[in-house]
Amino acid sequence: MKISFRSTIPVLSALMLASGGAASLSAIAAEPAKAPLRTGGTVHQLISNWTGKGFELLSTAPPAPVHGKSSHAGSVWDDARQTMWIFGAETHKTAMDNAVYGWRASDGLFIKQYDADPSSGYRMDAAGIYWSSADKIRPWAMHTYRRMRMVPGTDEFEVVYDPYEHAGMTPLVYENPAHTSANRAPAMWYYNVVTGTWRHQSFGSSVKMVRASYTYPVGFDPVHGWFTGDGSTWKRLSLNGTYSTASVSGKSNGQYHSYMFVKDSIAYRVGGNSSTTLYSRHPLSNITLSKKFLVADFPQLVGYTVANMASAMMPDGRIVIFPARASEMHAMILDPVANTLSPTGHFVTGMDKPTLYEQAAEWSPAHNAVILLSRRFSASRVYAYRP
Repeated sequence: MKISFRSTIPVLSALMLASGGAASLSAIAAEPAKAPLRTGGTVHQLISNWTGKGFELLSTAPPAPVHGKSSHAGSVWDDARQTMWIFGAETHKTAMDNAVYGWRASDGLFIKQYDADPSSGYRMDAAGIYWSSADKIRPWAMHTYRRMRMVPGTDEFEVVYDPYEHAGMTPLVYENPAHTSANRAPAMWYYNVVTGTWRHQSFGSSVKMVRASYTYPVGFDPVHGWFTGDGSTWKRLSLNGTYSTASVSGKSNGQYHSYMFVKDSIAYRVGGNSSTTLYSRHPLSNITLSKKFLVADFPQLVGYTVANMASAMMPDGRIVIFPARASEMHAMILDPVANTLSPTGHFVTGMDKPTLYEQAAEWSPAHNAVILLSRRFSASRVYAYRP
């Protein structure tokens, strides 16, 4: 095998709204995360000891119960604690895993914050909120792929997802017997990685945003709020809870499971479940100026597969993409402002299917590298990629 392998500072009002108020705010240099329930994994290389460029294998994940393998989990990078947090489950089966996992750069180990709740306790309360037990301290497992973010300036990550969608079961208990799943009111969920506690928040028309286009990524901008959209309709939730839609027919990346990045109030959707569109550009101040850019316009991609590839935005706004060629995962640099694509010559081999939801990808500012977690077809491994 050859191994030559998002930062915004929102205004205070937006930050407090996104995190639910000043009570959850804390300094970036927070105390260490809550002691995990379990740790484990095989450490191949500590990223702090690695000074090279290209790809580097860092860790191999241990089997359950330390690490729960799920291709449809979401991920975020917590730079304060140098941890990739992982939450979400396949949810196509009744074995629903709502545990929070992480990978720590400090020691190269995987951690588990708490055990998953048994699906026998899953319920919907009288307000329409989905809980995993009668204790009502944790939500259902969710299909959170690319619908999570670390809330800047806090110890929380945010999940914007309707747990009923793409789930292999309905609530086993309806606390209001007159209700069905149609009465659900999915909320935005927040997990505090220091205290190990969950909370939820609903405001304005936030329910509409949580339930919108569940196969598409959700982005956030400190001025324009939350947004998502399919191939024809852009959907937005403002900071005060106002929900609106706009047509982007013919101008949008219609591929689901794309990545969403935001830089200077412009959203970029990259990749997705298609081989025709490389990315799309969405000026949030005037969404009608959206535009998509086709794979065919980039001769550098001839012979490569871009469907469901991983990608990560660097602080300068350029985006590292990871197209595949056979079993090789390559790194290229996309400049979405100049609309240029530059091969790096770096690639890693040995994966069964390098794309097809395989990779979680997060940028680490401290290490100037992308952290990649393979989690579906091949053994779960953590790689670093430094341009």
